[in-house]
Amino acid sequence: MLYNGGMEIRETKAQLDVLQLIYEQEYIRTPHLALLLPHRDYSGMTRTLKALETRKLIVRFRNNMYSTYIFHITEAGKKTLFKHRGPNHYVRTYRPIEDYRIEFQHKVGIAETIANLRAGAIEYGCRLISQGELEEGMGREDESAPLSIKATATWAGHPSSPWNGFVQPDGVFAIEYPDGTRSNIFLEYQRCGKVKVNTLLGISSMRRKYLSYQDIYHSGAAKELGFKSFRVLFVFTQEADYRRSLKLGSEMYPDGNPLCLHIFQPEFRETKTGMLITPELNPDLFVTPMSRAGLSDIPLYDPKKDPS
Repeated sequence: MLYNGGMEIRETKAQLDVLQLIYEQEYIRTPHLALLLPHRDYSGMTRTLKALETRKLIVRFRNNMYSTYIFHITEAGKKTLFKHRGPNHYVRTYRPIEDYRIEFQHKVGIAETIANLRAGAIEYGCRLISQGELEEGMGREDESAPLSIKATATWAGHPSSPWNGFVQPDGVFAIEYPDGTRSNIFLEYQRCGKVKVNTLLGISSMRRKYLSYQDIYHSGAAKELGFKSFRVLFVFTQEADYRRSLKLGSEMYPDGNPLCLHIFQPEFRETKTGMLITPELNPDLFVTPMSRAGLSDIPLYDPKKDPS
């Protein structure tokens, strides 16, 4: 509890619930808070946010007439939250929060994706298992460094082959279905534009990502993390990249690639005047059919079928 002008301030459950969601997501806007706290009255939650901001437990980014507030927890907010609860990160992006034009929009895009999936999982009676909970199961102790998975990408005849390095997913989560089975997912959020396909070099090389994740699957690197199986969800903010990457996947895997799921989702867009236009909420992402190279579309969760 804190003191303000000699008056004791107690953290209420309503405040802690909001503070915890902001911590778990790293970045979250007001409509997603409402979606993940459906029992809360919207005006009451707005007052809660104002109170938390006044106490400097949270900060907001980029408010204008076209954009809802985007909230981030402060160090003081973390200390207050940790006095009462021990939450896990659903989103863990590592890079400095001050970087705006590229890093900020990338971070928010990852957070938006996870928020949509969390909301969809709740709606269909599933549980989205957080990255923090999964990392605890892996025995990871260094939370300051991103999850890095050793991988090799081999492209016969290419001068840069084999490429040896580490894959660092933009996110990791698992879906626990109503029957108790789980599905592990690595998230790759592709927002850079003009994704490279015919190279093993560069952070935007889809060929390298395809080959690296295939290697992680077959080499046993995933099993070392405790994942008997997994899939990779590629979220593209540019439709041209989405189509080019699927075309490459079909060329590389003519018999089909069940490991990688692809979807195009519009991102936050900055206008020439500096305004940030937000995409619609999309909890249906959880049940939306995802594209697979050479195979039929399949959702993360199909409520009409047994997930096992």
